[in-house]
Amino acid sequence: MVGAMTFRRAALEIIALSLLVGAFACDGSGGLATLPTRLAAARCAGYSHCWDNNQPTYQTLWCEDSHRHWARNLVYQWTLGAEKGTLVLDDALMELCLDRLAAGHVCRTEGPEKFMRDDPACQAAVRGLVDDGGPCLHHSECGVGSYCGEEPTCGGTCTPYAGETDYCSWPTTLCEADLVCPLLGNSCIRPRDEGEACSYPGMPCRPDLRCYGADADAGIDGACGPKNGSANVGDPCERASDCVDGLVCGETDDLGGGSVCLTRVGPGEPCFRSMPQSCAGGHYCVIDDGSAWGMCEPLLDDTEPCGVDVFNACRPGSHCTRIDLAIATSDSFCRPLRLLGESCMFNGTPCAQGTCLDLTVSEGTCELECM
Repeated sequence: MVGAMTFRRAALEIIALSLLVGAFACDGSGGLATLPTRLAAARCAGYSHCWDNNQPTYQTLWCEDSHRHWARNLVYQWTLGAEKGTLVLDDALMELCLDRLAAGHVCRTEGPEKFMRDDPACQAAVRGLVDDGGPCLHHSECGVGSYCGEEPTCGGTCTPYAGETDYCSWPTTLCEADLVCPLLGNSCIRPRDEGEACSYPGMPCRPDLRCYGADADAGIDGACGPKNGSANVGDPCERASDCVDGLVCGETDDLGGGSVCLTRVGPGEPCFRSMPQSCAGGHYCVIDDGSAWGMCEPLLDDTEPCGVDVFNACRPGSHCTRIDLAIATSDSFCRPLRLLGESCMFNGTPCAQGTCLDLTVSEGTCELECM
C-alpha cells in the first residue's frame, strides 16, 4: 500500500499544479492538432528503453507511422471526454508526460492507453473526473488510482488498481503502477530485480532487465540481468537486446545454424524469409517464388496495388483492400484505415478502431458502439 499511497500523493500534487497552469490548447494551432504525432514519437522513443526490438510492434524503424493512427484515436477519445465533462486535458503537464514516455519511465504494455496511468504526470495531463463505480468508456475518464475495468467492445466501470497479491486477470485487470499481472498466474506481483530468479511468463523481470538462463520446458528458473547490447555484426545472439543499437538478431540461412547480430538491409538487397525485420524501416521482404530468400522493397503507398493476399505490404495505418469484396478476383489497393469519427464504407477499408455504424447504403462512420 505504500507504493499506492506514494503514487496518489504525487498525482494529487501534480493535479494541484495543473489548476495553476491552465487547460489544454484546443485552437488547432498546436496542442491537440499536433498531439497525435508527438504522442506517437514519444511512445516509440520509449520502446528502446523498455523492450527488445525483436518484438514485431517495437522493432520497426517506422514505428511512429504505425502508431500515429492509434494516437489519433486516443486523442479523439480524450476530446470526446473533455466535451462530455468526464476528463480535463492539461497542455503543460502533457509536455512533461511526453518527456517521461520518451525517456522510458513508463513501460506498461496492457492495451493502447493503460501506460498513461502509470505516471503521475501522465495521469494528471489527462485527468479523469469519474468516481469509482461510475460508468466509463476508457481509462482516462477515471480518477487517480483507478482505471476503466471490464472493457468489452467499449464501456466499463471505474475500478481501483489491484494491489500486490490481489486477484488479476491479464490483460483486463490493471495492477498498481509498480506491479504486473503475469500471463501465468492470477495475482499482481512485483517484477523481479537484477539478480533475482525469473521465468517467463510467470516471473517477469523489470522492463529494463531480461531473464537469462530460464528454460520453461525443463522447469529451470533464470536470473534477471542487464540487457547486454554489446554483440557486434556476426556475433551470436539470442535476441536483439544482445546486439548493439541498430542491429537485429536472426538467422542467416534456413539450416538451423543459430542466430547472429545482423545489419538491416536496404531496398533491393536480399532478405531472409524468417527475418522480415531485417529490412530497413519503411520496407518489407518480398518473396514471390516461395523460396527462403526475397528482396527488400519499399512499403506501398495509398492507392498502390497490393495484391489480393498481401496484408503486410501497405504502409502502417493502411490496409490492402479489394475494390469489390463480392468479387474474389477484384483488384486490391492500399487504403488508409478509417479513424474514429471518420467516414467508412461497408465494403471498403475497415475502421482502425470501432465499427462502421449508421450505414446509409454503403457508407457510415467509425464509432465505438456505445458512444
